[in-house]
Formats: sequence, structure tokens, C-alpha cells
Amino acid sequence: MTARVSELPEALVRKRMNEMLETCQRTNTKPSVLKLAQQLGLSNTTFRRRFPDIARELGTLRSSTSP
Repeated sequence: MTARVSELPEALVRKRMNEMLETCQRTNTKPSVLKLAQQLGLSNTTFRRRFPDIARELGTLRSSTSP
């Protein structure tokens, strides 16, 4: 079951994103919108629909980050 999207504050999503970015930096991997969405209990589509700015930020980071 997916999380209630209305209950996910953007601050929590950004906190999880920053944690994921730190992990990606340590493990030399690329950040992923799908990975973040799954960590939050959301489908990729729901995440992108609810948090489009964060999805764009991750997309930009992913394309500019080399593993």
C-alpha cells in the first residue's frame, strides 16, 4: 500500500532526498527519482505528480553526476 500523499510534507521528502544524495556520493552511484519514491512508499508517477520540482532537481543532478 502506498503512503497518503497529502500526509507527506515537502520538508520530509527533501530530508530523504538529501540522505539519498549523501549515500549516492559515498557509494559513487547516481540519484534516482524512483528510488526516492520507493523509500517514501509512493509510485514513481505519484511522486512526480506530487513533487514535480524535486523530481526535476533529481533529474538534473542525475544527468550532471557521473558514477
